[in-house]
This record gives sequence, structure tokens and C-alpha cells, in this order.
Amino acid sequence: MRRWTTRAHPFNIKTAQRSRVSRHGPLPASPPIRSSSAWRHMDTPNRVTPSNAYNASQQIHPYVPFNNTQQPPGDKWNPTTGVFDFWGLIDAGFLNADGTPANGIDYDFDTCSQTPFVYNSKTDVMVSYDDATSFAAKGNYIKTAGLLGFAMWEAGGDSNDILLDAIRSAL
Repeated sequence: MRRWTTRAHPFNIKTAQRSRVSRHGPLPASPPIRSSSAWRHMDTPNRVTPSNAYNASQQIHPYVPFNNTQQPPGDKWNPTTGVFDFWGLIDAGFLNADGTPANGIDYDFDTCSQTPFVYNSKTDVMVSYDDATSFAAKGNYIKTAGLLGFAMWEAGGDSNDILLDAIRSAL
């Protein structure tokens, strides 16, 4: 099963707001709460060959072909689904305890989707996920859009509040 991602589906905060307005009319000028989701904290990892993982500049290529019949196992919460929560990437050695990429793990950040990618060339596993930088970007969006809050799906997937602190500090 493939989890929803912002790259694979056109749904985002702006389309959610437009959808709400089209169904229920405009939001009042001072709503008690507006919220933004901060729940795409992890994506499904994929096995990617090294020849497909890197672009001509030898940086991680974020949109690569992969073999979904060779789904790698996920973290301890999701061993059969192939899903890693943020803490699971730390536990599996993709990230250090502070959420930065571990030695031997390639990292890139897609500025369009505000999404980091890690790639382990020894296991051919690539994962897109949200980190402190992408959560801070979500917090900045909430602030600049005038939203009054956010919702976070499965906060237990965080590690030492790295993600939660990042979004809250941006507000």
C-alpha cells in the first residue's frame, strides 16, 4: 500500500481550503480555529537501484523508478507495511538522533515539495519523509496564511519532539 504524498496527489492546504469554501461558503473573518495538517511525516520506502537513484550530478534524484514488488520492511511499528516513522529512520540508521542524515546515507532536499530524501546505497532503499526543515516550512505557511493552528497525525512517530518543536518554533 502506498501512502499519500504531496507529489503524487494534487491535494494540499490550498485545495482543502477551496474545497471547504465550495461546499460550505466562505470562512468567517475570525474563525475560532483554522488548521493545517502536518501529518505526512513519512513515506513508503522503495528499493531503488544506484543507477536510478542519482542524477547526472550524482545527487539523489527524487522521482525515480522503483520496484514495488521488492518493498523493504518498515520500522518496528510497521514491519510488514514498509513504512518508517521519523523515529524509525533514526532507529534504522538512516538518521542520527538529532534527525540529520547518518554517515554513509545520501541526502537531498527537494525545494519544490519541501521534502527531504535519504538513500542507503548498500540496501538500495530510498525514503522521502518530513524533517525539521520541512516541518518549519509548514509552520511558516501556517503563519503567513493566517491559519490559527495545525493538526499532526500520529505525533508518536516523532523523536524527542524534533518535528513538533520545528513547526511550533516557526509559528
